Amino acid sequence: NAVYRGIFCLLVRDGALDFHTGQKITTQLVIDENIEDHHVFPRKYLEKKGVSADELNCVLNRTLIDGKTNRTISNKAPSKYLADIEKVLGNKKLNGILESHLVPTSDHASFKNDNFQAFTSEREKIFAHKIEEAISG
Repeated sequence: NAVYRGIFCLLVRDGALDFHTGQKITTQLVIDENIEDHHVFPRKYLEKKGVSADELNCVLNRTLIDGKTNRTISNKAPSKYLADIEKVLGNKKLNGILESHLVPTSDHASFKNDNFQAFTSEREKIFAHKIEEAISG
């Protein structure tokens, strides 16, 4: 839908970085490098938790990453795959990547604590602010 496409356009326009490589995701990279629409909280992980398909597939739980990264994340909890990424990239770079995807990054962020409901609530506020900026500016 329009909101979904608009959010993804904002992510690319504002320089979202790949979770694994840290490379800036561009329109050309999307075409050339198998950039995929990814569930931030993996689908299978949420299905095991009993989260409905509508909730787990909402735009608040989606972002763009390369195919290799998507397969690496698989069905891991965010806290697990974030820890794996942080070991390689460090905390500062990881937080920069998450911020580029409009993902909450505080030390107690719901994303890092595997709290899906709080994550979607926090990310909705970030999206609303970003949309408001785009419309007014």
